[in-house]
Amino acid sequence: MSYHVYVAYNGFKETPIAPANFQAAVKACPELSVPPKTESFRTAWLKEQKRQRLHLTVYGLIDAQAPSEDLIHVMFKIAKILGARVYSERLKPYDSPEDWEKRTRTYRQKTEAARQNYRRQKNLRLLLWISFITACLVIGWMTGGK
Repeated sequence: MSYHVYVAYNGFKETPIAPANFQAAVKACPELSVPPKTESFRTAWLKEQKRQRLHLTVYGLIDAQAPSEDLIHVMFKIAKILGARVYSERLKPYDSPEDWEKRTRTYRQKTEAARQNYRRQKNLRLLLWISFITACLVIGWMTGGK
């Protein structure tokens, strides 16, 4: 399960972020890397965590999928440079990285609990299959020997 966080101007569709503005904001952030030898780009990533990426969508939104806390800080920095805001997946604005942390903590805890529950159920099913096969082998061995 994943979620998205966006940087956008108010009015989303009416005021998309231009690629040139995105590129200028990314170049102003030393924490970000861009594709080498490209004039125009729509993707940037954290230097320390290459899987943490920002992408400028065709609709003019800067999108991050399942962002880390470090990427959230960079997104707020880019939003400040652009005069934009950081929005949740439901397009509700975050006030600060701390606000993001507080509001997403419950979601992240539920997601982790669901993952752990899935792992437990998977292990239980495996144990039950092994028990069933072992019981069949024991019964077959006991009845086949007579």
